[in-house]
Amino acid sequence: MVYIFRIFLIFLFPLFCFAKSELPILTTKQDIKNIRFISEDGKFTYYQRGNGSLQFSTNYEVKEVIKLKAQTHFNLLVTPDKKHVLVEAYETFHDYLAARSNAKIYLIKYGTASIQEVGEGKMIGLHLNDQWFSYYNSFTHELILQSTLSSSLKHTIQLANLRNPYFSPEVIMIDNDTILYTDINKEGIPGVLRYKLNASKVDLIYKSEHLNTALEICLSDKAYLMSYGLDPLFKGTTISKIDLKNLNISKKPIYTSAENDIGNLICQLDKENLYFIKTTREADGKITYDAAEFNLEKKRSQKISDILFASSLIKMDKLLLLPYQDKFYILKGKNISTETDRLLQTNEAKAGQ
Repeated sequence: MVYIFRIFLIFLFPLFCFAKSELPILTTKQDIKNIRFISEDGKFTYYQRGNGSLQFSTNYEVKEVIKLKAQTHFNLLVTPDKKHVLVEAYETFHDYLAARSNAKIYLIKYGTASIQEVGEGKMIGLHLNDQWFSYYNSFTHELILQSTLSSSLKHTIQLANLRNPYFSPEVIMIDNDTILYTDINKEGIPGVLRYKLNASKVDLIYKSEHLNTALEICLSDKAYLMSYGLDPLFKGTTISKIDLKNLNISKKPIYTSAENDIGNLICQLDKENLYFIKTTREADGKITYDAAEFNLEKKRSQKISDILFASSLIKMDKLLLLPYQDKFYILKGKNISTETDRLLQTNEAKAGQ
């Protein structure tokens, strides 16, 4: 989710914070800024060029996937299923500075240069073994869910949100007939809704207690709901399990914090842990933001970065990366180019913090 004040902080704070990290840095054979995806084994790489071209390389062979306007900016999404690649292409990324601008949405067959245009908006996700994909049009407030197997299998959901023009929904697909997504009602309160595809029916399964709260949902073999405040008036963060059978959300969170975490919940890297950006308040009142690993069995979180002002996480195949300034730090996984390991996990926090 994108919120104005968080965007402001992300760009402002690094001007005054120059923490020196001991984390290993992701290194590549070409400029890291051009890389959009590298497979864990290094076999497949997708990268962009300044002339508007998206390239695919494998086994010392390079193919052009698509060429659009010069300086086109591409974003790629790949799931652990690796059947397809979902692509956003912003052709006016550098000369039309609008946070709500829509991109062209493309679908690539994973491990190939085969591409097709499938829509326009902001990509949300690939679902159910990459059999479905979703994207969102922030101008029409429409969430589109479409099959990768047949273009005729398509569902459009009209969101209720009219309060926050920069809101983008979170979407997970439980089965071929059920999706969960986040929305904001006319009072500005966020919630989680269930949509039944065959009946085109929507019903509410969770409603936040407060305004200025952000919700994130994540699905692996289990489903999770993360809730955190967006201002000091509504402080606190929780992570709760979602029962996949009846879609009930546990009333007893597995994780709680008195602070407003940044979020960016990742649950698909491994089955033992959740990952997110955690807010920590020191004894002297100083606040820092770093990546945290929450162990699901021990119900404990521990800090796994030393940036002090982390703002986001990136999952790329089996790598967990933390972008900061002009570098990408490795939190989990191994850099094929340098064989470096991630920073040893230290500073174990108190249980449930």
